[in-house]
Amino acid sequence: MGAENPWDFLEDRLTKAASPGIRPGLARISRLLGLLGHPERAVPALHVVGTNGKGSTCAFLDSILRAQGYRTALYTSPHLESPGQRLTLEGNPLSPQEWEGAAEEIWGALDRDRELRANPPTFFELVTAVTFCLLRTQAPDVVVLEAGLGGRLDATNMASRVLLSVVTPIAKDHEEFLGSTLEAIAAEKFAVIRPGGRAIFAGEPPELEGAFRERALRGGIEGRVLSSEWRLREEALSPAGGRFSLYGRSRGWEGLEISLLGPHQLRNAALAVAGLDLIGDLLPVTEGALRKGLSLARWPGRGELFPGDPPVLLDGAHNPHGVAALTKTLGRLWGPRAPRTIVFASMKDKDYQGALSQLLAVGSELICTRVTGNARSAAPDDLVCQARHAGWRDVSSVEAPEEALARARAKGRLVVVCGSLYLIGILRPLLTEGGGEP
Repeated sequence: MGAENPWDFLEDRLTKAASPGIRPGLARISRLLGLLGHPERAVPALHVVGTNGKGSTCAFLDSILRAQGYRTALYTSPHLESPGQRLTLEGNPLSPQEWEGAAEEIWGALDRDRELRANPPTFFELVTAVTFCLLRTQAPDVVVLEAGLGGRLDATNMASRVLLSVVTPIAKDHEEFLGSTLEAIAAEKFAVIRPGGRAIFAGEPPELEGAFRERALRGGIEGRVLSSEWRLREEALSPAGGRFSLYGRSRGWEGLEISLLGPHQLRNAALAVAGLDLIGDLLPVTEGALRKGLSLARWPGRGELFPGDPPVLLDGAHNPHGVAALTKTLGRLWGPRAPRTIVFASMKDKDYQGALSQLLAVGSELICTRVTGNARSAAPDDLVCQARHAGWRDVSSVEAPEEALARARAKGRLVVVCGSLYLIGILRPLLTEGGGEP
């Protein structure tokens, strides 16, 4: 995309206005939203936090509510190709002109405030502030908000009208910001539970259930745990999706179908169903809408299969927990030792050694590449060294991700692209432009 692209212009302007890097804290975003007249108070929200599965769970929630006829907004991060993908209204992105209009409110507030000029918000905080302004203007019935890397100090936690807090599985990630133990990370995630509100936790890992229930009790609410209060029965898995039944305390749903791939997506779908059941008096959903919404839910770049010869599977798995879900999906759907080529890139600060060790069990060839133009990207040759140390034999490095994908497809067997969502963002347009849209 050229410099004339309006999304490039907006992203560049946001980047230049922002503080660099990740800087947890709510002081900057709180001040900015106050200057904007508190747009975060305008729309009721479902707030989704956790380590993995947040985006998929959000996609299920949004799709079900749209199927019911609610006018919904969905805010997720990061984007794959342009900032406009972070916010959809009734399933559709807003125009760059609408984004620019809301951004003008931000620029005005920053210009007027000396403190924010000296200590500007981060990129994520600015995008979240723009989103809140857009939500105030668009006035949907409800917004599904995906937290960024955190919880307690995440900019999305400024949303004040939270109907439901949803906590997906928790694992180690972003430890330099969230803590070095699962308990510390979980405390940051569970802190979003609103006093007097409603909350549900996936229940993974199980040793965190007690901490969740204690936090919910302190907030004066009954925290619900999917893994111990609902029974999930897997009924079918295939490259076309899956089918499951879910049974709760007083009701159940049989033969629910989804098109997202992998056993972990059954759990994410179940979490969305159980969460909506918990707030059924606030946002009623019929069983027909529930079934339709689950079947229509899509989540680009995460377990997304592009059929063809050969087929290409895109998955943004970038930490050990996510890679474990990917390897389980590959083993269940195509067999653990089926010939396949893996195209891999990673950020330097991720546990790519662990990811490469896990992928060895389900890959026959590895092509290491980099995320072009990203200084955080690990060098392909460094990835190759780590891969060989992990036991890979058929491994090579290719600097350009486009060339890495072309080389992998030339092998004529299933191609799996993983390791970084930024890598997915570079390569997905090549597949959609080539007529491979699933």
